[in-house]
Order: sequence, then structure tokens, then C-alpha cells
Amino acid sequence: MTSGNSRVVSAVLNEAADNGARFRVVYVRSDLPPGRSDGKGDGVVAQLRGKGIPVAVIQPSAAAYSLGKINMVMVGAEGVVENGGIVSRMGTYQLAMLAKSVRKPVYVVAESHKFVRLYPLGQYDLPVQQTVVDFCDRMDYIYDGRDAGVRGAKEGKIQGGGRDDEEVVDYTPPEFITALVTETGIHNPSAVSEEMIKIWY
Repeated sequence: MTSGNSRVVSAVLNEAADNGARFRVVYVRSDLPPGRSDGKGDGVVAQLRGKGIPVAVIQPSAAAYSLGKINMVMVGAEGVVENGGIVSRMGTYQLAMLAKSVRKPVYVVAESHKFVRLYPLGQYDLPVQQTVVDFCDRMDYIYDGRDAGVRGAKEGKIQGGGRDDEEVVDYTPPEFITALVTETGIHNPSAVSEEMIKIWY
């Protein structure tokens, strides 16, 4: 199972397909209204299907239901932090939690240049500004599915809360990660701090 549009995850899966590995992929796409296509995910899906790899595309709400059909979860990362956790596209944390609940391994595939000197204490300790949980009592508020709601829906004038290319992120603690796969090898989350010393000092 994978989600998002990680270039590295896509490269790993494509390399495996080119080397004759036989596998299937459950791709969790962005939660969009029926009939709409997730342009970012479609490229990954098309590449794999073009190589004869069966891909099932599901909504995030079907992730738990689909866990019985998978052997592992493989995701990319926007950043790998000092304690071995990751910052990645919103939804990665819930996938990792679900996988751990049924004892499925979670592998993070990322380049070592994504190791960052950051030690978040939780979801709300990231150095980014995003509004995911936005309490509001206004009647002219519509949730737009991105990092903020849409305000001012009166008279058909709707303004988005963020640009279309803005993506919100979440933090996945190291206890939900089985291993990190980088160009320098396979690492336990607990080994990240040692790897960072090699990179930064």
C-alpha cells in the first residue's frame, strides 16, 4: 500500500517491476469527489499499470478495509527528523497507525538529503503554518478539502483557503515506522540521529 506522489517510492516500484518482481499495489489517492481524478496519483498508477503491475485505487476511507489485502505500507517523506519520525503528506500518519494496529510493516523510502535537524514533539510542533482543524460557526463556510475552508460563499463568490498546489503535512512518530530505506542503506528509526551526525558534522 502506498499513497501520495513520492518520486522515490515510484522509482523503487518501477525498478522492482523492471526486474521481474511480481506484486500488486493498493494506491490510496486524495479524497476527491466521485468522478474526479487525482492528477498527482494518476501518473504513478499509469506507470505501474503500463508495466503490467495490478493497481487498486482506493479512497482514504477504505484504507482500514484494505489492510487485509496488503503485506506492507511504503511511503515517501518530505523530511526525516532527528528522532527517526517523518514529516509527510497528510494521511501518512493514519496509514502508519492503521498498519501497526494489524502488524503490517511500514517502510519509508527517502533520500538522505531529506534528513532534517528538527525534533517535533507532536503534530502541532511542526515549523509550518497550516489550518487543518478549523473551528467555525459561520454559515458561509464551506470545507474545500485543502488546508483551509472556503469563506465567503455568498452570491456565488467562493475564495479558496489556499493555492491548489498547497499540501498539508502530518508527523509520523518513529514507533510507527519499521525501517527507513535510503541510498546509504536500510536504517532503524533509532539510527537516524547517528546518520545525521555523519551528514552534518
